[in-house]
Amino acid sequence: MTLSCDAGLSTLQSAATAAIPAGLAVAKGAVGTLLGRTGTASWLPARTDPASTSTPN
Repeated sequence: MTLSCDAGLSTLQSAATAAIPAGLAVAKGAVGTLLGRTGTASWLPARTDPASTSTPN
């Protein structure tokens, strides 16, 4: 049984496509640590506390 080159390319394309969501999650976490609240990987605002009941002036 022999595999054609198309089958190999299709397998590589499938693997690359499957890896996209994981790569995006890693990128989101990296950006979140730079722009988000200190000590978290969240996208919450760094300057205000969204859980606070007071309004900023």
